[in-house]
Amino acid sequence: MQSLWNVLGFRENPYFATPLSISREGVDLFVGRGAEIRRLMGKWDSATGTTTVIGGNIGTGKTSFLNVCQYLCLMGKRDFDLVFDPPLIMPCVKTVQLEEKIEEHNLLGRFIRSAINSVKWSCSLLGEPIPSIVAETADWMDSLNQSESTSKGGGGTVMGVGANATFSSTVSKRKLEDFSPDSLVDRLAALADSARQIRSYRGIVMAIDNIEMVDSDDVIKLLNKYRDTLFAMKSIWWVLIGQRGLYDLIDAEAPRVTQRIKGTETTLEGLSWDDFNLATQARLNFYRLRDDAVAPIGEELLRVLFDASSGEIRYVFKVADEIITDAIADDPKLRTIPPSQAEKILQTSTKQQLGRLKLSDREKRVLRLICEKGSARPKDYKDYSIQNAPNFIQGYLQPLQEKGLLAKSTQGNAATYAPRPLAILGSRFKLLV
Repeated sequence: MQSLWNVLGFRENPYFATPLSISREGVDLFVGRGAEIRRLMGKWDSATGTTTVIGGNIGTGKTSFLNVCQYLCLMGKRDFDLVFDPPLIMPCVKTVQLEEKIEEHNLLGRFIRSAINSVKWSCSLLGEPIPSIVAETADWMDSLNQSESTSKGGGGTVMGVGANATFSSTVSKRKLEDFSPDSLVDRLAALADSARQIRSYRGIVMAIDNIEMVDSDDVIKLLNKYRDTLFAMKSIWWVLIGQRGLYDLIDAEAPRVTQRIKGTETTLEGLSWDDFNLATQARLNFYRLRDDAVAPIGEELLRVLFDASSGEIRYVFKVADEIITDAIADDPKLRTIPPSQAEKILQTSTKQQLGRLKLSDREKRVLRLICEKGSARPKDYKDYSIQNAPNFIQGYLQPLQEKGLLAKSTQGNAATYAPRPLAILGSRFKLLV
């Protein structure tokens, strides 16, 4: 069966907006950021675990960047002009998502699941047997929250390290909260240590994502709480992923935690137009099925999207994909989208998205001014004819951020709000009046 992209002459959609995978393909499709890769590899090149920070605005490719680095460490392959062999570390197959008010047992359970997945996935790829502690813990985790557990007879502990949950002849209900946080931390350490049994691997990567979505006070409390336990584990390479300026926030609010962080933030700036073009061409060439297959969307519109993206490359690919799909739905015979038609589709889509947000006239005015100025800080409230900074934050900046129209970054305690692509396109098409 042929997909839409097969008909257009490609094996797969070259405008996919999901992160690059932990694979050779991901490395081949990755463009630029060689200096940042070499910098992170240098920080990871340690006999025992480290904690590092990756910062950047939304959509700048932080997860793809991490996955490329993880693949190099999984395979021990030099690339991107590395002059030393990357440390052998098993990757975090799926980042751990941080959420508001996440309960401690839930968070530790996610870390344990991530460690299990890292070792099992890596062993499968490498053709190595899965360590018994990983298989046993995976079975134990699967048994939690089941309505009942049947007797296996005799005694023993479910977790083997400090849990003291004994098998018995009675039917019992179990859940993660029945075990102490200390026992869960011990199990996590044991899982990570098991990676050292395989060849010359030093441990695993544990990446915490979505940090910008959680109140900064809660983030600082979490980091302070686990400074001397989780972040001191010898076999875990912790990676904290968040908005640009995450390291500065930690340094200002939790200086004891920054003592655990190796170096400072590895910050990903938005790609240049030239690098973005190279990335697009790499995708088109990699997935091209036929020599005569051409890009269905022209450089002119891609440049419009790129200029509006503020470095959110994921947004450019996502919208390009939508425009192509919508245009061919309207005219199935199309193989390349005329620039005027593509821009009309983009304008219509922007208008519909903004309409769904139901912005007030005052919100539109503030957003339009922020787009004109390029960014705003709470202390700029007078420029927007607003009474004070708290009103500016609570009445405009935060609500517009929650609606996906502004992106927040921090430097120390100072916050800056910059327009995101939908806001920039709304301003371009004069939809904020």
